[in-house]
Amino acid sequence: MKKVLLLVLMFLILSPVGAVERQLRYEDVKSNDEGVYIFFSSLAKLSNEVLELVVEEGNATSKFELLDTIVNKTLWELPYYRSIGVGARIEKFLKPFIKMRDGLRDVKTGQAEFFRWYNVLKKSRSFSAYSKAASALILMKNGRDTIVEASKEIKSLNFIMENGSVKRIDVNFEDNIERLDRLIDYYSRLLERLKVPEGFFVNVSKLNPYATEPVIIYGAGEGLKNIILYVGNESFDVGSPFSITYSFPRPGVYEVYATAVNGSRLVKSNIIVVNVTKMPTKIVVEKRVYGYVSTPLVLSGSLVDALSRPLANRTLLVISSGEETYVITDVNGVFRKIYSLDSLGTINVRILFEGDDVYENSSASVTLVFLRLPVTLKIEGEEKARIGSTYRVYGEALGLRNGTLLIYVDNRTHGSVNVRNSKFTFNLTFEVPGTHEIFVAFPGDNTHAPAKSNVLVVKVYVPPYAEVAGFILLLILMYAVFRITKRKRSKKKITLHDIIAGVEEREEEKRSVREAYRWLYKRLISQYGLKPSITPRELYRFLSKERFAPYLRKVTAIHEVHVYGMRRLPSKTVKDFFRSLSVLIISKIIGEEL
Repeated sequence: MKKVLLLVLMFLILSPVGAVERQLRYEDVKSNDEGVYIFFSSLAKLSNEVLELVVEEGNATSKFELLDTIVNKTLWELPYYRSIGVGARIEKFLKPFIKMRDGLRDVKTGQAEFFRWYNVLKKSRSFSAYSKAASALILMKNGRDTIVEASKEIKSLNFIMENGSVKRIDVNFEDNIERLDRLIDYYSRLLERLKVPEGFFVNVSKLNPYATEPVIIYGAGEGLKNIILYVGNESFDVGSPFSITYSFPRPGVYEVYATAVNGSRLVKSNIIVVNVTKMPTKIVVEKRVYGYVSTPLVLSGSLVDALSRPLANRTLLVISSGEETYVITDVNGVFRKIYSLDSLGTINVRILFEGDDVYENSSASVTLVFLRLPVTLKIEGEEKARIGSTYRVYGEALGLRNGTLLIYVDNRTHGSVNVRNSKFTFNLTFEVPGTHEIFVAFPGDNTHAPAKSNVLVVKVYVPPYAEVAGFILLLILMYAVFRITKRKRSKKKITLHDIIAGVEEREEEKRSVREAYRWLYKRLISQYGLKPSITPRELYRFLSKERFAPYLRKVTAIHEVHVYGMRRLPSKTVKDFFRSLSVLIISKIIGEEL
């Protein structure tokens, strides 16, 4: 599953969506190596997965092609990274991955060739099949050495994290390299069992290579001395057996053979005729490149050969809008050219490499698409509004400095608002209670694309004046009864009946405060969505930042003393309780603090 996720991540990185999509985003590379580390760590894991498939003798083609594509695309984007001041860092990190890619290609290719010729050898026992299988094995060994070198370089890279710490890529290449060594040794033992001796001989791994393409020249001459290998006009002193990696410098027909001394006689090996052709080339560039009007668009690509090796200092002809210009590839084979357009439209570009005596010609076509600048609209406001009151909306228009926006309320136009310095604000008045939706939209112009903001949902309510007034009247009556009862009690002699009545009065007094607080408590936990298990003191702490908090604190404190502490309240305290409760209710529900 992790492997699948990694591939999905890589495909997303590669997707040419939008005008600034690149292997590494600007925000990931501008200040530190945090984003770069994530990218190259993923690339290292992918490389190790390719190696693992090879040692398991599985099909590594699709993952290798993905790795090859990512490395090449990052390579030709180096001019962009240089333009933002991070090109040297990216190039330093990329180099060992290019080496890793090349080593994996040699191992993968050598393994496929070994399977092919070993199967032929088992049936034919021919020296030709034996020599080709041996050549494939040598290619695998060379690739193995390249992988070892690249893995050490990758694991020595230092990445500076956002917090200033240094981090290194932690991928276990060693286990798969050890498995690769065992696999190559196993292949060698298989080949040794079917060895076909043939005296003094030479062979070439590929008889029709491209110019500059590495091939392996190998041979043997048991019991011979002073063996000299001849390749065209060059000669090399070798032993027995021998193998060298050689690249033919230019197209032509070459003879490869060897001489040696056998006792007192000079002997000569067989002659191999090698037909070398021009190296094919390819201009690697996106078919469609996106940019924005009135904004410079950098067209970049690379010139590579058939082995994906960059070709430096080569001149390319660029034809666009009837004009011809020339660009020269840098040391990484990368070229770039800047275009701009003041309105919507496209530019068709043709890029040509004429070739030379070593490399074939190639060409590519690109369509530059200029889009209108994107605009992002965002609005915000309170979640609730009182009917008939002024409701204020604040907004921001990213990508649009000045312009006019349309206001929509419940999907109907409701006027317009002007944007100044990417900011705007407007007022609304709601005459109908209920839930309303607000958004703004920009119709677009010649340089900016249409846009729609987020939807702001507002609940418009009607203040319950009658309910509040009735409850306040009830509070007044409760307080009046309390005062009258207290005065009557103070003028009479105390009897047993009076004591009982007094207890009942105190219970009534306690019940009045308790019932009043209970009404408030239920309203508050319902409005704020709180659990009914919350205590009065916890309720106060939760609402301590509300503007009515001072009144809630006083009401809560009196309630706790009277109900939980079972203490009789002085008339002044009861009066404070009902006054604070009344002000709290009016302040909270009506929104006008007395």
